[in-house]
Amino acid sequence: MVQTAGLPTSSGISPKEMRCVFILLLYKAPYGYSLWEMEVYATVKETAEYGVVSKNKTATISGAETEAMAAANAFDGDEGTRWSSNFADDAWIVVDLGKTYAVSKVVLNWEGAYGESFLFCM
Repeated sequence: MVQTAGLPTSSGISPKEMRCVFILLLYKAPYGYSLWEMEVYATVKETAEYGVVSKNKTATISGAETEAMAAANAFDGDEGTRWSSNFADDAWIVVDLGKTYAVSKVVLNWEGAYGESFLFCM
C-alpha cells in the first residue's frame, strides 16, 4: 500500500521549509508498523532539481522489531528492505534531511503491517 501526503502547490501555497519530517503512527495493524520506503520530495535550491531528498539520510525511531529492520531501511532506496517497529501503538519515525528543503510531498510505501492512522508533523 502506497500513500502520498502532498502539500498543495497549484493553489498558490508554497511547499513547506523543513529539515526533519516526523511521522507519529497512532494505531497499528495487528503487528507493528512496517515501511518499505519513506520518500521525502523537494526542490534542491542549488540545482533547481525536484526529487527524493531523504535517501540515505539519518533516521531515528521509537523502536524496531529486530536489528535487521532498522530505521535506515526506510530511506535506503531498496524496496527489499524495511523498517518494522516494535509491536506498540504510538510508534514514530523521523528523518533528518541534513539541511532545510522546500518539501512538497512525502510518499509512504507500507508493508502489510500498515499504520491505520498517522500524523505527519512537518
